[in-house]
Amino acid sequence: MKLSEEDAEQFYRLWFSLLSFANERRKLVEGWPDSPQLGNIDPNSAIKIRDAIWADTSLLSLYCESNPSGFSEEDLEIVAAWKHRVAGSFFAIKQTRKYALFLDTSERTLYGVTGLISSLEEMIPYFPFLLDAVLIPFKGKIVIDGLFRSSNIMIGSNMRRSMALQVKDIEDSQGVHLMLPPDPLFLRQAVEKGNAKLIDGFRRHLIGSGASDKVVARNLETLGALGVWLGSGEPPVSLLRLNLDRARAYLEAVPDAGPCLKRYARYLEDSGRGDSGTVWELQELRRRG
Repeated sequence: MKLSEEDAEQFYRLWFSLLSFANERRKLVEGWPDSPQLGNIDPNSAIKIRDAIWADTSLLSLYCESNPSGFSEEDLEIVAAWKHRVAGSFFAIKQTRKYALFLDTSERTLYGVTGLISSLEEMIPYFPFLLDAVLIPFKGKIVIDGLFRSSNIMIGSNMRRSMALQVKDIEDSQGVHLMLPPDPLFLRQAVEKGNAKLIDGFRRHLIGSGASDKVVARNLETLGALGVWLGSGEPPVSLLRLNLDRARAYLEAVPDAGPCLKRYARYLEDSGRGDSGTVWELQELRRRG
């Protein structure tokens, strides 16, 4: 998936204007073209200017205030929204029909990223692929800022399996972010959808363990109520983000939930779901009887 030709032209018109403005202010690169365009700029020079922009947000604000290229209000609003950028190291997991799936392992977040003039599948040699990039919002989508640094790290089969489990957990706990900043309503809906999947998996786990219909019904009711309790705040918390402190707080409010929480901890462990540290913490519930 990539931008339309019209949107790609608009993006680069804004982006190159911002790069030129920052370079003129900071004198970072000699010989920067008066009219930068694809094909006549050095990527290393562009990265140097780009890094300066993202390191000092005052450049972005000053650009929008001074409007050196005489852009429209719509154009300036697009540039101003770039303050919501997300920079870091990402694993490009796969290309879907609508976007490339990027995993930010440090924040345990998934992003759906649209290509600019080419799909990211055309730019990335293989999946999963590690790269340093800056994600920015553009007209209701997430794009990279046109520049990224790649890594030649090879990903083995064990890491691929671990990454696949992590991706599934994140999809079930917060969904795939398609906007920056993330839409709070989308996040709530993603948490609710993911919790429904977890509760169904827990149901199958209970049945497989030989629990009676009465026990299954009681535990599903309790876990559903826990999901509502976790999701009542801002932002909502997924059942996969249940940790020992939250479990203890819930037990204080609902003491009868103990057996359900212990069974749920067993389900997470047996199914390989959730963050390993969180699952380990929850075993404290079982160790205490």
